[in-house]
Amino acid sequence: MKGKAAPTAINFELGPEVEEAYQRLGTNLLVSPGQPATDHPKLLGVVAARHGEGATTTAGVFASILVRRRGGRVAVVEANFRTPSFATAFGVKPEPGLTEMIRGQATLAEAAQGTAVPKLFAVAAGQQTDAPAALFDCPGLPAAGRR
Repeated sequence: MKGKAAPTAINFELGPEVEEAYQRLGTNLLVSPGQPATDHPKLLGVVAARHGEGATTTAGVFASILVRRRGGRVAVVEANFRTPSFATAFGVKPEPGLTEMIRGQATLAEAAQGTAVPKLFAVAAGQQTDAPAALFDCPGLPAAGRR
């Protein structure tokens, strides 16, 4: 059985082929036939079936492209409470993060940390908990998105 790869920092210096692939992904996700260009999603989830499949890298690189293409600010939020990797991937502190936001102990402004990409912010998973799945049943989860 293979061991889990250690998380590494995201390389935002993309080659032209990789940049083009992410540009196509963005176009497919954000531009729907028959929809006005301003009706793009405000929230997008990136998930993987197994550890190490690249969800963090995909979310980070895609978010950096959104910042460059669309302007404004983008926050990438880590909801991987079992094997968090944002501290390494984005070079941010592990907390406060989403856990503290759900518990009402931090606001988005307090948890969002700047990254190497201007106007791209990362919210780490936060303090490790013994029952990460219970956070998704917590009454503070819906409010965390409004903080």
